[in-house]
Amino acid sequence: MDYDIYIERADIMEQDEGEEKDASEFASFVIFGQEVDSFVKVVLERSAGNAEHIKSAIKSVSQEYDLNIDDFSNYIAYRFNKHSLSFWGVASNLQKDKRSAKEVVRNILLEKINYGLIDNEDLFIIQRALLERVIL
Repeated sequence: MDYDIYIERADIMEQDEGEEKDASEFASFVIFGQEVDSFVKVVLERSAGNAEHIKSAIKSVSQEYDLNIDDFSNYIAYRFNKHSLSFWGVASNLQKDKRSAKEVVRNILLEKINYGLIDNEDLFIIQRALLERVIL
């Protein structure tokens, strides 16, 4: 187990600073779009406040709205954690691909980047940084 990663993650989750909140909100918007809060509400409605039904609600919402279940279950766990509810184990069990955060970021960037706006020198640097063997 890589304890440094765990410690860093625990430190980040305990921070309550505005900058960290802004970063988390930005990341959730990039991954899910501006409807992310409505997806969470649907999960809560479908589970009717019953912890045993949250897992199936996450599955159904992920399928219905074409959300990556790995990302969505992790986001739900993050939101629950903000209210001192631990859901990380369930979220981990729902995940299929178990992608690293670096891989998620890389894939989203590759989907969204507009190469036409980048000069050749910067493009070379970006392409070099995005090589799978370098980032993963």
